[in-house]
Amino acid sequence: MKYISIDSVFSSWKSLIEHGQQTKASLTKFFGLLELIKNSNLIVDQTITANQQYEVKSSALSNSLQDLYYFGTTGKSFNSQEVLRVIFPTNWQENVLKSLLKNTPLPIIDVAILCQQNYGYADDLTGEHIVNTFKNVYHIGDEEEIFFSDENKEITFSDEQLDRKALFSLFKDYINKFDAEKTTIGFTKEFFSKQAGELTAGPFIQPLYAGQDNLKFLLIANFDIKQAYNINPSFSKKTLSSNLKQLPRNKIIYGAPGTGKSFILREQALESGFIEENIIRITFHPSYTYQIFVGSYKPTPVYKRNAKGDDKFYASNKVDEAVDQMEPLIDYTFVPGPFINSLVNALRNPNEVFMLVIEEINRANVAAVFGDVFQLLDRNEIGDSEYDIEFNQDIRNYLTSQFLTGTKFKIPNNLFIWATMNSADQGVMPLDSAFKRRWSFDFLSIDAKQDDVKSRTFYFQKKQYSWNKFRNDLNNNLKLLSIPEDKLIGPFFLNQKELQEDSVIKNKLLLYLRDDVVRHNPESLFMKSTFSDIVKAYDSSELVFQNLKSENWEISDFDDEVE
Repeated sequence: MKYISIDSVFSSWKSLIEHGQQTKASLTKFFGLLELIKNSNLIVDQTITANQQYEVKSSALSNSLQDLYYFGTTGKSFNSQEVLRVIFPTNWQENVLKSLLKNTPLPIIDVAILCQQNYGYADDLTGEHIVNTFKNVYHIGDEEEIFFSDENKEITFSDEQLDRKALFSLFKDYINKFDAEKTTIGFTKEFFSKQAGELTAGPFIQPLYAGQDNLKFLLIANFDIKQAYNINPSFSKKTLSSNLKQLPRNKIIYGAPGTGKSFILREQALESGFIEENIIRITFHPSYTYQIFVGSYKPTPVYKRNAKGDDKFYASNKVDEAVDQMEPLIDYTFVPGPFINSLVNALRNPNEVFMLVIEEINRANVAAVFGDVFQLLDRNEIGDSEYDIEFNQDIRNYLTSQFLTGTKFKIPNNLFIWATMNSADQGVMPLDSAFKRRWSFDFLSIDAKQDDVKSRTFYFQKKQYSWNKFRNDLNNNLKLLSIPEDKLIGPFFLNQKELQEDSVIKNKLLLYLRDDVVRHNPESLFMKSTFSDIVKAYDSSELVFQNLKSENWEISDFDDEVE
């Protein structure tokens, strides 16, 4: 195990103290800010997001400050259970550079050494390793690098942990101070009598609590700030990884039946970094409404103790007594729909990405289902809604209960809305041009994923054939009949299990071809005109199709091994 030597630690202290007259007054406050960020409830390598509330355990922060800046022998033990809440406003990094560092970046190697003066390292330690560790532990990302400059520095190491008593002696000689009562060291060539970990009185955190200028880069309190102030996350491009930034926020994948639209959509989402837990999947249908999609008040069963009971009401999942001792009643509560649930998840967790997947988007009246949410679908260059809307009071009350106060809301850039659409479905609702303009469209051709099923076979009239060869033969004939592509047979029209079932071939495949594809001219494809006659021909192993030849579907020696 290696440690940074006392000479290197002292050299970095001196370098920072002497760095520039313009930074001395605020350096102590800046290092308090660094310790505040380090002890926030972020995971290693994660960075701060503006307008997101973070929690900091005051005892952990106090002890962290005490370990670095206090050199006395009678230090306090900090065991407070208090939790500080901290919010960083928009452009807080630029304001820190201006207000605390006076537009003079600090050498990052000196800051890293000082902040890690008590760390133990592996034997192959380098200056670059110290800097990278500092960035990870103190949550320094690209935006925060404006605080620092890159400078080379020779670092020496020791086999022994830092002797803090000896370091304190070097400081007293350097500053020409011999008052042993003051044992907290700041950055203004002076000692403080207050201990470093005393948050409400010490020199590092206490100055961050108050001051108009401080509010430009920090809001800190010992209560839940978001319950008292109307603070909604403001997102920036750094919220999302580079591959997610390029993805369309509103996208519709469309194509013929069985082309694998749902599969492709899910595959693209997972490959882009989404996780299953953050994906809500719904299916539109002709009866789907705004109240289902967004939310509404609905009757909810509650129970009240009968006879000797109290006046309290209990939700159905809280009833812990025999039913005959409870009186059932009906109450009305707001039940959020999938859109509001997705919106709440995204607003409350700006460092994560969420997706609302809508299957069969054109099977409902989208203008009625989206309602005023339609206005939010216009996204700006970073993915936020271009315009906001004011939800009704019921929805606002629910959002307030989720700690999202305010009257107007936007879709943030970490919420994606993707959908599938099958234009071949009968009875689908048309999408108007204003709605379509707000979406990106991906067309999935009939054979886009056919290689995924190249080894699949199916049974037709009790004989085994290649599924892809049959599809190609069938689709080529349908094209000659001028059948549109969205009615052709995609590779996933039947799943692997269905391909092996005789009844499915008749009652799903042949029925679809007869009633949906060649309904007005069945004999252009089939030997018989009625479906019952087609089934009889199939069951008796007679010819079913006019121009299709089963020898074209044969499994050859060159085909991949069948599944």
